[in-house]
Amino acid sequence: MERQYIVFTSEYGSGARLIARKLAETLNIPFYGEEDLLIETAKYLEIDTQVLHKFDQYGEVAEIDTEKIIDGYKAVILNIVRKGPCILMERGADYILRDVCSFLNVYVYAPNITKKIERAVKIAGQSEENAKTFIQQQEQSRAAFYQQYTDITRAELSEYDLCINSDTFTGSALDMSICVDIIKSALQ
Repeated sequence: MERQYIVFTSEYGSGARLIARKLAETLNIPFYGEEDLLIETAKYLEIDTQVLHKFDQYGEVAEIDTEKIIDGYKAVILNIVRKGPCILMERGADYILRDVCSFLNVYVYAPNITKKIERAVKIAGQSEENAKTFIQQQEQSRAAFYQQYTDITRAELSEYDLCINSDTFTGSALDMSICVDIIKSALQ
């Protein structure tokens, strides 16, 4: 494996988390998803995780300064990377690491809303009625975060080393094995 770090950014419901977990398992390296990074940052900042969940939802919170939250995420991500090879998902890891180390920057998208809804229902526990709205809200929230805290245009394909349309390489909404193989090949 040439690059020791992989960062995933994705459209919500694209299956990126499934791909990242399976890839980490295959490569036998740790995976840190959005929730893992949130929990670690809450510990680092000595605040309740609900504060960071509110930050995700509203973009700011009364309990702690926004810059401290961003600095917390940065410190946590840098500490994780110092431990060795890993896969990181979201939380601005691509922005934080871009001048720190070499990493494979992967963007996963999925134009098929039916598959995205199926993933949101089966994986995230969303109701079928609310899934489409939830997916749109997540996308808006992620885009707003990048717009406010980075100079990266989220979903601008030129920002990434590898862009994968997970719908093209999956038979079912949850089978991500071909996507995993593609990323493994890109690591060589």
